[in-house]
Amino acid sequence: MPPKYGILAALLTAAVLCRAQAPGSEGLLFDTSFCGASAASITYTDSMSCCFSLHFQYDPADGFYNGIELGIVQAEPSFSTVQFPLSDGWLYTSPEPSRRLRWTRPSGPLPPGERRLADFCIDNWNSSEPVRLAVNWLNNGQLQCSDTLELYCSNCLQVIPDTVVCRDDSTYLYTFNIQNRTGFTVNSLRIREAPGNDYIVEQSVLLPVALAPGETLNGLSLTLRPSAASLADMCFELTPSRTAANGLNLDCCTVVHCVAIPDCERCCTDYEDFEADVAAGFRTEIDCNEGRLTAWSENLNVCDRVLWTVRNVNATATLGAVLGGHEAFNYFFPFNGAYLICMEVTRNNADGMACYASGSTLKLCDTVLVDCICFDSLNLNLEFPCALGQPANIELNVVCGCDSMTYINACAAMNWAGLDFWTPGACPPMLIDVIELMVSYAAPNGLLNWNSQAVQMGQTDFYRSFIVQRRINGGPWATLAVVGNTTFNYIDVPPPSGQHEYRIVGVTWQGKVVFSNIGMILVSTGEPGMGMAMRIWPNPASTAVFLEIPDRASFRLQIYAADGRLVKTQRIEPAELTVQVDVSEWPPGLYFFQIQRHDGPQRITKILIMR
Repeated sequence: MPPKYGILAALLTAAVLCRAQAPGSEGLLFDTSFCGASAASITYTDSMSCCFSLHFQYDPADGFYNGIELGIVQAEPSFSTVQFPLSDGWLYTSPEPSRRLRWTRPSGPLPPGERRLADFCIDNWNSSEPVRLAVNWLNNGQLQCSDTLELYCSNCLQVIPDTVVCRDDSTYLYTFNIQNRTGFTVNSLRIREAPGNDYIVEQSVLLPVALAPGETLNGLSLTLRPSAASLADMCFELTPSRTAANGLNLDCCTVVHCVAIPDCERCCTDYEDFEADVAAGFRTEIDCNEGRLTAWSENLNVCDRVLWTVRNVNATATLGAVLGGHEAFNYFFPFNGAYLICMEVTRNNADGMACYASGSTLKLCDTVLVDCICFDSLNLNLEFPCALGQPANIELNVVCGCDSMTYINACAAMNWAGLDFWTPGACPPMLIDVIELMVSYAAPNGLLNWNSQAVQMGQTDFYRSFIVQRRINGGPWATLAVVGNTTFNYIDVPPPSGQHEYRIVGVTWQGKVVFSNIGMILVSTGEPGMGMAMRIWPNPASTAVFLEIPDRASFRLQIYAADGRLVKTQRIEPAELTVQVDVSEWPPGLYFFQIQRHDGPQRITKILIMR
């Protein structure tokens, strides 16, 4: 039996409340198999009980046959009530009880002409799918010829040609026809899935006309949810009901039906639909508190790739990002005014290739007016010298703007962002970009490298400049340099002795600040017992911390939690130039690494453990 019928064990539970025999079914030829001029055929004997009669017609010209075997192909159904009104000379065996039946004539060939071989019934089957029977013609037990019969054993409904088609909204349309094989006129269908499944939208279907016994109704339909895409086949119950004289609906019977779910190409629509989706445009929303403009399309899908671009109509610089059609584009505007927003759309198939040979990219633009009370264009002067140049002139005195963004100082908030007011100190953190800093030590220099997600996504002019800062042994931050927006490395030459912490402060064109993570190295310049340098990385850490002490001596490592509790003690031998400390099981938080040579100086480093 195919795998899709495995669900039948859970669904074969419905009790028949109003069965009657389909009129005129007895003696009806149902199916015939052929083996040359010889043939086997099936007729009904009792359609309500799924009982049949097997006949054969043997032509000796086809060869010597002295046996016929009947076997069920699927795993679920079985034979029952097998009767064979045969004359003497026949031998009946059942190689597999209830699965294979065999009749042979040991004394000679099958009798020529037409004969009634046996009567049988089918049990344990409540599906609209046919039962498949293999008819094997034998010569002294050896297979000579085989054919397959299909028996529609349902005495409830027969579902005849059905189709499942894909819809643009990711749902499926399932259409089917039914034949009423009960003895009653039915008025409606009830649909039930296996427990826990919810793939079919409708739970019942009211038939447009009352369906009499033996009649067929075409054009019924059900809607399947997009989640059905996870299935190869879907099985469910169909229960026809009749309306009694008192107005109550009585279930007549229940049949299980299975359908194959097709693979759908949901990305590539007709080109006219693609044009219409782009022409429908996009929506925008302005958040004055955050200084953010958001644009999105309600007609594009996950297969579309959209290049969003935005610029002030009085400027030439353009910012942008490539996103999926289902994603929103966010832009933090520097000041009030009119902005030109464009979306350039490419519709791809599921493999990421363009759907159309030509005209695969369409572009649509719109102008959006930003007029927030917090901004005053008269304040705006992007070239105003807000002390951003030489390190000695840097004023890193952050303020919280009226747009809830943190700026490098009040001068930048007013002149570069055009704000009307601000308050001292930083605003609550808001992620507008991520700067990742990597710090390493190559005696006697500290090596800094960093990158920006905004720059990596193509917004090369997102920043005005980067400020490189350092603090030693927990002291105040000092600015080492201010570098341009195309520089992403710096060498600290030579760093003094002690614990060095570094950070990068990115300054956007509007004066907003983005702080990098803090990188750290330990440096010694000839102090007794500590060698030339010491390095601990990474910081923050998540799974392991590495210590590098290029000194041929023994050291003791002690690690304390923030509450003063001793967490770990470890002896570092002269041969261990690099030591790994496993912190994967430690609770997140701040830890103090104390490294000390016997009777010598010590270094204490703060390491932040994060997950």
